[in-house]
Amino acid sequence: MKKGNDCYREKRYEEAVFHLIEAANLCPKTHNDLLSDIYYNTAAAKKMLKQWQQAYEYCNLAVHLKQNHINARLLRAKIADRLSGDYLKQALFDICYLQLSQKQMDTATNELKGRVLVRISKAKVDEYFKSCEQKSLPSAYYIKRFFANFTRHPLINSAIDDDKLTKIIDDANSSKDFNKPEVLLMKATLEVLKNNFFNALTLLRKITEDLKCDTDLTVNALILTGTIKAMQWFIEADSNLTNLKNALIFFDKAIELDNKNADIYFHRSQCFAISTQFDKAVVDLKKCCSLVPNNPSFVAELLRYSFNAAKQLKDDEAKEDVITELKHAYCKYPKSADILEVYGVILIQQHDYETADEIFELAIKLDKNNADLYVHRGKWCATEKEEKLKLFHQALEYDDKCYVAYESLALFELENNNHDKALMYFDKALECSCTVIDCQQAFYWREAAIANRAASELFVVECIRAKTTPTQL
Repeated sequence: MKKGNDCYREKRYEEAVFHLIEAANLCPKTHNDLLSDIYYNTAAAKKMLKQWQQAYEYCNLAVHLKQNHINARLLRAKIADRLSGDYLKQALFDICYLQLSQKQMDTATNELKGRVLVRISKAKVDEYFKSCEQKSLPSAYYIKRFFANFTRHPLINSAIDDDKLTKIIDDANSSKDFNKPEVLLMKATLEVLKNNFFNALTLLRKITEDLKCDTDLTVNALILTGTIKAMQWFIEADSNLTNLKNALIFFDKAIELDNKNADIYFHRSQCFAISTQFDKAVVDLKKCCSLVPNNPSFVAELLRYSFNAAKQLKDDEAKEDVITELKHAYCKYPKSADILEVYGVILIQQHDYETADEIFELAIKLDKNNADLYVHRGKWCATEKEEKLKLFHQALEYDDKCYVAYESLALFELENNNHDKALMYFDKALECSCTVIDCQQAFYWREAAIANRAASELFVVECIRAKTTPTQL
């Protein structure tokens, strides 16, 4: 073993492997700890040789003999991250076990955990949408907000009440005139709202390929197509921004047809936002505000992403400027719940919870049906458990499909070690997720909860075996 370790230190990895395997063959099989260390060292040498699969298998041998071999678990997690696919769940389990063992992990391991969770959750989203045969529409409140983001929708040119919304949905579902562009667009829109992207794209393609189609209909179809393509880019866990161009080209085509349509720039800004290109999102939203002045919803989004851009650059002065602009925006649009919601969320990020709570209260008076406002208060401003729960459930009274309320309830139960209840709420959150980003977020926390529970169970067993009692899991 010493020869192998010496070779490793001298970066003679192939020789190290040879000597370590020889040491393993000579080591008595009853000496579990020593044999585990030999296997771990072999795995480390294999890793340096980029023999990932073999390195992973030697880590397995090391952990099998010594469950609490921290270094072997960490190395296995790093290798699993590289191997990807089905190995990622094991990586997550190992990191959760490390978290319980060490109480405090270094930054690199925390980043590894986050990266693994993102990749697992995005794969889960893809699997979820492919296996989910019939998805339901989101809440009426969400659908109305969705249409409100179009200032020049070709089919809806006024605010929608519940009766009008019901009629729109019924008409779209009952119509058999599949050759009529208006019908195709509304059917496609409903499919988008249900995250049935394949069906939506099939319908939208019929509009965008129809050279005789009305320009406004074509532009709206291109906006929806670009939005779907951006969501697909996100699901595929693709960090290559070049591939996002496959989505952005549809917005470019829409601009060629009508460069004065603010809806194009607004929805493209959302695509830039999901790829964390907040500076580009800000440029598009400024264009929106110039094309449609005095639209508080556009102003709210502009200030939201301006703050995110400043935060990304770690520019504290710019962040303060945004907060000042928000105050001015509220004075200018005192009846805009959107402005107040963004203001409150930013105050939370600045850790001013008391003022944020006051802002959310004002927003609720303007828009009591916005369930997210109750969740914001419960999650960040309420201090007592009972108060938090009351606000989360109040959110569901106004919108029983409020994804963020179920997610918050799940995280609340998780914090209180009620794993079964937490998983139940995560499942509800998945059912109610309105976007792939919501869905990915729910899977992110759900998979973390499952891995943490499994790791906790093993950790307790290992503590009992070692005749020690864990102070806190």
